[in-house]
Amino acid sequence: MKRILVTGGCGFIGSHLTDELVRRGYEVIVFDREPPPPHKNPKAEYIQGDVCDHLDSLLSRKFDIIYHLAAEVGSGLSMADPQKFVRTNSLGTTNLLEEMRRSGNYAKVIVASSATVYGEATYKCPEHGIFYPDLRPIVQLERGEWEVKCPVCGSDMEPLPIKEDRILKPASIYGQSKLDQELTCILLGRAWGFPVVAFRPFGVFGPRQSLGNPYTGVLALFATRVFAEKPIMHYEDGKQNKGYIYIDDAVSALILALENDKANGKIFNLGLEKPVTIRYIAEKLIEKINPSVKIISTSKFRPGDTRHSWPDSSFLQRVLKWKPQISFDEGLERMIYWLRAIPQKDIKKAMITFKKAEKYAKSFGLEV
Repeated sequence: MKRILVTGGCGFIGSHLTDELVRRGYEVIVFDREPPPPHKNPKAEYIQGDVCDHLDSLLSRKFDIIYHLAAEVGSGLSMADPQKFVRTNSLGTTNLLEEMRRSGNYAKVIVASSATVYGEATYKCPEHGIFYPDLRPIVQLERGEWEVKCPVCGSDMEPLPIKEDRILKPASIYGQSKLDQELTCILLGRAWGFPVVAFRPFGVFGPRQSLGNPYTGVLALFATRVFAEKPIMHYEDGKQNKGYIYIDDAVSALILALENDKANGKIFNLGLEKPVTIRYIAEKLIEKINPSVKIISTSKFRPGDTRHSWPDSSFLQRVLKWKPQISFDEGLERMIYWLRAIPQKDIKKAMITFKKAEKYAKSFGLEV
């Protein structure tokens, strides 16, 4: 029986991954700085600790696979607390691998990076070709001109799905630190002789997603507001195209990387190839939960936001024969079913948590 370590295993993705690994008969050790959650798996072993601390006692045990999911999350928050993100994501990853080397017990490492390593989407101007642009100029956003423009002729460009081999332009400290995570694993894996697989997930969603944390994505935030009978407020015009993936399909890809050595040394996008707009998400949630809730287009913007972002996942499908089973709409139905079982008092508590995060971000001049 293979022994598997899951760092960050108490989190949203980690807890689902742990359940599936246990179901498949693996011995699973969860390592997380948070205590075991109420939904902890009784067949997994839980150890509380920080990837930035000494890990010799943990890694003295022989692991066949290490899933490295432990990370600080949130693009906006990373611009307020950059040191915290660099410490956990960049230095914590290095510490984990150095401790593994000192133990002499090398394992295959499967690391969760992020779609934020790309920055803006890939764009095409009919006249001047393909571009990988920087963030939109603030003066443009102040005019309410939301689409990314060709740097040559100034016309609106067509967004395209993102491929793994394109130029990387992280637009936040979070994105940069996630790029650090994947590169550190890949470079040290090559130098020290252990296999590495990296995934760049796009908008993973589903049950157990944090509701009060504004940095887990608009889907959870919008859903919480609808259940709390509060209006949904969105930035820009709501026509931003974003990529998503339901948690079960994300976990299935992570499992395939464990079981198939063809993934070794490779980086994969992980997401549905059909994007949805922010406005569509808001409309579907209201339609299915509470039609009386209003949508408010604030026409505000956040300077660090990308306009569009969704993946080309053909490389993952070709190498690992992965195929998503759950459409965005079906995943949304499943998430709503889970949300309906949450007591209203917990929904209100999540709103209070969000307000605190919002106030904290605003103290740095940032929007959540």
